[in-house]
Parts: sequence; structure tokens; C-alpha cells
Amino acid sequence: MNTLVETLETQHRALERLVAEVFAALKAGDAAAIPEPLGKLDRLLTQHFNLEQAQFYPTLNELAATDPAISTVAQAFATNMQTIAGGLLGFFKRHRGPIDLATFAPDWKKTVEILSRRLVDEEKTLHPLFDRLTAAEAKAH
Repeated sequence: MNTLVETLETQHRALERLVAEVFAALKAGDAAAIPEPLGKLDRLLTQHFNLEQAQFYPTLNELAATDPAISTVAQAFATNMQTIAGGLLGFFKRHRGPIDLATFAPDWKKTVEILSRRLVDEEKTLHPLFDRLTAAEAKAH
């Protein structure tokens, strides 16, 4: 059985594969090949955000409530996620339908940099923190 963090990280790998598909189409100059993986990326990111909002952050906030420093980190990540999610979802709205490579390419590069940085930050900092807190909670009970 996968833990919540394992599920989230599995989704991260799927997101990275879709990003690579879009990059390949962009590199080939094939605007017609971009909408399909882009649509999949949009749907998977929406599922990912929903899972984080429904399960990950509420659990993290509950577990971190007794430690102000950890609670501050958790809240900063949650707030930052809302900003990033809004930006990413806005990107997908801007690029629905036929893709204009001239406007898509620079917007895509900036968007992927933000997404990639967030995935790394979650896996280096947030997920290990969550695992540590859940393990401590399990030992306490």
C-alpha cells in the first residue's frame, strides 16, 4: 500500500514525463503535438492539487500544530502552493486550443521552471518532514 507521500511522488514522476513530452514537441516545432500532453498535464496537476488540499496539508497542519517552527514551514508551503497553483492553472487557460509556439515557448519555460522547483522543494523538504511527523505520530499511538 502506498503512503500519501509515495502517491504524491508517483504523481510528480508522471508530471515530469508529461513535461518531457511537451518539451519534445516544442523542440520539434510541432505545435499540433502539444495540446494532448498539455491537457493531461493540466488534469494531473488539478488532481495533484486536490489531493494535497484534501489530505496532505490538513494532515501536515494537524501534525505540525504542536511545533511553531514546523507549523510555520507547513503554512509557508501551503500558501506558496496556492500562488503556484493559481499561476499554473492560469497558464493552462491561456494555452487552450491551438498553440502559438511564439507565445507558448517563453510562457512554458517560465512555468516549467516554477513547477520543477516546487517538485524539488517538496521532495527535499516537505515530504521528509511529513514522513517524520507521521512516523512520530504512529509511535505515540
